[in-house]
Amino acid sequence: MEKESPQYILRGIYVRESQLFMKDDFDPLSLGSDLVGKFRIISQNVSLREEITENEEKNVYCAFTTHFQFGYSEENINNEVEEAELDPEFLTSISLKISVDYKINNSISPPQEDIQKWGTTNVLLHSWPYWREYCHSMQMRMNIPTQIMPLWNFPLPSDSKPPESD
Repeated sequence: MEKESPQYILRGIYVRESQLFMKDDFDPLSLGSDLVGKFRIISQNVSLREEITENEEKNVYCAFTTHFQFGYSEENINNEVEEAELDPEFLTSISLKISVDYKINNSISPPQEDIQKWGTTNVLLHSWPYWREYCHSMQMRMNIPTQIMPLWNFPLPSDSKPPESD
């Protein structure tokens, strides 16, 4: 019996854009106040592209670009922030847009629901280690306190059961 191949084949992971910010009046060498660090995913965009090969075969490609951000603010500042907006109260900010590019293993584009589900699970599993490493490295280079992000952990789908223990 032939095993079914995966629908998405990873082609590459790459940086689209990065941004570092430190307020002019913030001195990372003399930290006198308590800082609060905040990691978040600001947005995710998806683009589908079709290509016809010389053999008249249709290839479909799907690229997910996720915008991650980490920032420090002072402990007494309200951390409520509008989506897709950089926090104006951050003393420091590290921002990165990472694209994860896949070839879809058939010539038919998957339904939008499947693409969204893939984007909130597998895409984040593929891009999170790159974001984690970049953020930690930039914290070190900016001479700000380092906070190691946790490993990516997302809940199981509601229709699945957790593994049983022996």
